[in-house]
Amino acid sequence: MQTWLTYENGSLNPHVSRVGVFWDVSGMLPGTMPVLWAAIERCRYGWHHPLCIGWEPAFLIRDSYGNECPLQPGHGNPDTGTRIDGPHGYGLKSGLLLSQGTPRPDLSLCICRNSRPIAELPLDRAGSWAVFMPDRLKFQIDCRVELRGRVTDACGTPFALSGLHALKVQLRGGTPGPRATPLTFVSYRAESA
Repeated sequence: MQTWLTYENGSLNPHVSRVGVFWDVSGMLPGTMPVLWAAIERCRYGWHHPLCIGWEPAFLIRDSYGNECPLQPGHGNPDTGTRIDGPHGYGLKSGLLLSQGTPRPDLSLCICRNSRPIAELPLDRAGSWAVFMPDRLKFQIDCRVELRGRVTDACGTPFALSGLHALKVQLRGGTPGPRATPLTFVSYRAESA
């Protein structure tokens, strides 16, 4: 399944050159860092930017040098001692069980959607944890992070996508002149799956 999200620029402010899109990982394990999932560059007034969001997650083990190894759910990685069981449930907010055999501070688990990382979780502890996939997508004006880079300023406007087939998010405000209105993100035309 998938959700079609359409970003629209309805703002008259010509200075908004970039909108960062990342997932709200605040409900995941402590230490999980959001990663800039998509960047919408120079979308002019009245223009649209569609995003197709696949509901199925994928997983990578990444070392400190940027090397990556895929991790298939239901199979453990004997080199790293990492195992993913799940996902359990249906839709964007599914759950999984993460097990780490030995602490590996040099490794992290990258959780992906649409073959792009959404979060990075350090594997510096041994144990097992229930992890719930995020279902809220955040939009931030002028998010100054490189694509696939960690988001350190996690403020933004979140929109819940669970159970939706389509949603439109529009940037509004920013009228030129002394009576400028604030820039805000507004959602509308939500279609249930």
